[in-house]
Amino acid sequence: MSIAFEVTEKEPLSMAVVFGTEEAKVDENLAAFLKTINVGETKHYFNQMAVKQRGVRTITHVKFAIVPAETKKAGATMVVNLPAQKYLIVLVDADSFDHFIDGGYKTDLENALLARSCKIDFSRTLPFGERTESGSYQFYMPIK
Repeated sequence: MSIAFEVTEKEPLSMAVVFGTEEAKVDENLAAFLKTINVGETKHYFNQMAVKQRGVRTITHVKFAIVPAETKKAGATMVVNLPAQKYLIVLVDADSFDHFIDGGYKTDLENALLARSCKIDFSRTLPFGERTESGSYQFYMPIK
């Protein structure tokens, strides 16, 4: 199991965001929205949030897609416009992914933030990630 951290900056981003507990339905809704606004190939990101209540683990799937800045929300699809900002990149190997989304590595994350004198900033978006060519995961956490 491994996890690593680094800081990067990203240019302004506009992203369509759809979420739900059925991943296939989330994917379908995002694809339908992108078709409606005539966006073909675009960069996609994701997040999974795991919650355990009374011993039952529930996953909420969040899917993001880069869209033009002037895009308006529609139905259950939100659009977030993010300014240029810094992100803490969390690099997670494939074997550590489930542990990470279940809230593992909390101490490692806290120490990484402390070492960089920053805090996570969820005021505009949730962390968003992608699977790399090597099969590991890279999550972007907005920081301030």
